[in-house]
Amino acid sequence: MWACSCFTPGVSRGSCAGRQGLLGYSLRAHIRQLQFWTLSVWESEEALQQFVVEDPHRHVMPALREKMGETHFVRWHMRGAELPPHWQDALARREAA
Repeated sequence: MWACSCFTPGVSRGSCAGRQGLLGYSLRAHIRQLQFWTLSVWESEEALQQFVVEDPHRHVMPALREKMGETHFVRWHMRGAELPPHWQDALARREAA
């Protein structure tokens, strides 16, 4: 299983829900600072990549790029017993990257 933490503004809950290979996700936001994060867990790297190239993600992300700040991605492998990932761990991994 792969955990992917995306630190980017403007990601909606609807773009993740019900996707093939998605095991779960969590959203976090600092509304006043216009900061948004997504933490997701996928069955495989292939499932994550398929999500990236499919709609709505494929069409939404180019439209948001000019409104977004710098985007960071952090990926790591997890065992089933380690689920769910925790935001504290994801944020620490982002800082270490």
